[in-house]
Amino acid sequence: MEAELTSGNLEKYTLFSERLGALVAQLHSTRGEHAVETSRMAGELKGAEYCVAELLQSDSSTISSVEGQLATKKAFLVELQAALGATRVRGCKEKTLNKELLEKASVLDMEASEAKKELVENTASVEKSEKEVKDLRGSMEADHKAMELIYRVEADDPKRDIKSLKDKLGAGESIAREKSDLEAEMKQLKVQVSSFEELTKPQESAIKIAIKGSKGLAATLKEQSGSTQALVEGEVALTNSQNESAVKMRVIEAELSFEFVIRTAAKGARRDGRPIIWDHEWHISKESKGIMSEIHRLCDELWENPLQEVWPDEFARPIWLQTPMLVKRLFRWNISKEPKAILSEIHRLCDELRENQLREVEPTEFAIPIWLQTPMLVKRLFR
Repeated sequence: MEAELTSGNLEKYTLFSERLGALVAQLHSTRGEHAVETSRMAGELKGAEYCVAELLQSDSSTISSVEGQLATKKAFLVELQAALGATRVRGCKEKTLNKELLEKASVLDMEASEAKKELVENTASVEKSEKEVKDLRGSMEADHKAMELIYRVEADDPKRDIKSLKDKLGAGESIAREKSDLEAEMKQLKVQVSSFEELTKPQESAIKIAIKGSKGLAATLKEQSGSTQALVEGEVALTNSQNESAVKMRVIEAELSFEFVIRTAAKGARRDGRPIIWDHEWHISKESKGIMSEIHRLCDELWENPLQEVWPDEFARPIWLQTPMLVKRLFRWNISKEPKAILSEIHRLCDELRENQLREVEPTEFAIPIWLQTPMLVKRLFR
């Protein structure tokens, strides 16, 4: 076995020796090439060293310049840090001031919103007052026209009587007693006509004054509305309170003047213990009489109904509707649906009655009027 190992090693040794010889021969053959390559690389190394020296020289100059710039930047940075510290202090002060300004701005915004809200409410109240004054003026004008019609009819009656008496006298009545009686009746009728005209003059003037006052009230309300809008950024609270009080006082004055006119007209001149301006009775057709009886029935039903349902804590401006047959005054109360339906039906019947009267009424007879008063309705019906 040793012999086998020895023979194997010898074979390996010879193989390695051959390979080594081949390598040595190859090395000797390439030595010249390596020398040339080494010399070339040495030259390149010298050139590289020269370049590195130049680069080091340029880098040193660059480093010195950069160091100078760095020193300048450090000084500038110190100045910036000092300025930043001052800016921080000033920023803290400005933040405090900004907080105060923001608080003031929020307070001003709240005041502005309240002022706008008050302006809207005041504008709405002024518009409502203007609308109410407009309705009041329209109703008073209607009152005036209806009263003029009634006065005209009252004045025409004695004139017709006088004319008939004159005709009787002109026909040649022979009896002196009848003639003297007729003359006395004529004088009496003339006195009644003159007294009636004298009594109607202050009533007409009072109605005209009330209508003019309502027109002036509407113009005053418009002026107050414009001034309130112009001065809202100033003294809003004071202006609004003054405006509201002025509007209330003017509305109260209008109501008082309106009530005075109505009461004055309701008194009127009296004949045989009855108000002249309210005691007309007309000769109408059966259709109009049926409408009036239906109105009477509804008024009686309304008399029984609203006594439990009316709450007179909320009301609006009164509405007056006048016709030769009917004078009524309605208040808008917070009532149930049933009385409202009755009132609407009464309105419809009154309109229908007014249309019938324009064609059928003949003012030839007189009777005593019937008045029915309830918390919901003040009306005058003639049977």
